[in-house]
Amino acid sequence: MIGTAFREYLISQPGVSGLIGDRVYVSMLKQGATLPAIVMHDSISGTSYEHLTGGDGLANRRVQIDCVASTVDEAEQLREEVRKASATARGTWGSTVSVEVLGCNTAALYAGIDDAKDGSERPRYRRIIDFTIDYREQAVNHNGE
Repeated sequence: MIGTAFREYLISQPGVSGLIGDRVYVSMLKQGATLPAIVMHDSISGTSYEHLTGGDGLANRRVQIDCVASTVDEAEQLREEVRKASATARGTWGSTVSVEVLGCNTAALYAGIDDAKDGSERPRYRRIIDFTIDYREQAVNHNGE
């Protein structure tokens, strides 16, 4: 749910969509995908806050965004656009699944390289950014009410 809403939010941001269009993949980059692109790993971890009588409707999820490109500079530029578009974002995300986002905070930055496997000697560069997204979800009542 949060992954779908975050994907829609990202591709609605001009700085991000100007670089990748709608090329946001879930969990794995499609073989032969045009670069640059984003690979989203949603719900790596998270919490739905509850107390003795049920949930209070608050939750958070950690979402990892891999910015994948043919050059280091492209990967860095995409990560920076994702960071600017998302850091401390609030409001309603998504049209397919609407999520009221209370905050989207940058958690960490990483870098990586995928070695070429097709004999081309052209690696893919990854610049990774993690977010913790705080949002509202439907509360669960344990009292049977």
